Amino acid sequence: MVISFLVFVFALFLVLGAYLLATHSTDQKRAKLQKRLSQALMHSAHTEDIDVVLARNELMSEIPWMNQMMINIQATFHLKRMLDQADLHITPSRLLMFSFMAGMLGGLAASV
Repeated sequence: MVISFLVFVFALFLVLGAYLLATHSTDQKRAKLQKRLSQALMHSAHTEDIDVVLARNELMSEIPWMNQMMINIQATFHLKRMLDQADLHITPSRLLMFSFMAGMLGGLAASV
């Protein structure tokens, strides 16, 4: 019983470490983009600048085919709105991916 708990805790921290390592550079890029966007929007809210227009269209996923798939699903817009209201800086695809991974790890821990 103790061994399975320790394996679960180890896997949990392993996944958390991988997440933090994978999103470190993305968070820096997002902060830079947010800074540029706030500077651009300070001058004009109705600009036609292509960089500002692209920055306004936030992605549901960094993976292009998954982004297209998630745009077609209405529930992802509600999920995106909840993530924005909670001031979480993750995309809906990341949330779904980590939920799936946590479920898989929970299933593995329960099966042992």
